Amino acid sequence: MTNHRVDPTKTVERLIKLVLSEQVNCFNCEHCDVEGNACRKFGSQPPLRIIKNGCPEFSQNIPF
Repeated sequence: MTNHRVDPTKTVERLIKLVLSEQVNCFNCEHCDVEGNACRKFGSQPPLRIIKNGCPEFSQNIPF
């Protein structure tokens, strides 16, 4: 039997990256202004369907 040691820190970091990469919504977009509760690209608060389902202008560059 092989003894495999798992580094919990690396496991958590990989899990966070995976979860964030699967989340395509306003909160993970470079255009999101979290404090202003608005989209910088369009200068307004997005409709709920865009916040939930994603936007064609989504950019993966996470701002925070």
